Amino acid sequence: MKLSFDTDGSCAKRIDIDVEGGRIVSVEFVGGTPGNPLVLEVLSPGKDVTEAIKCLQSLACNGDNSCPGRLARALEQATGK
Repeated sequence: MKLSFDTDGSCAKRIDIDVEGGRIVSVEFVGGTPGNPLVLEVLSPGKDVTEAIKCLQSLACNGDNSCPGRLARALEQATGK
């Protein structure tokens, strides 16, 4: 399932994700800081979505408005978790 999420209050403008069978296939940040590729290292393809959400929620940048936090929310919305 490929989805795009517009972000609000973070440096990335949009996050494109692809999730299949509860696992992350791909993630792409559109815009944002050089730190966003570091998030992608945590989310190697095949990572379980529930596990990824837990990891992402702990990565801070700008409080609640961090790009990792926004990705966690997008994954929650995409999977209903």
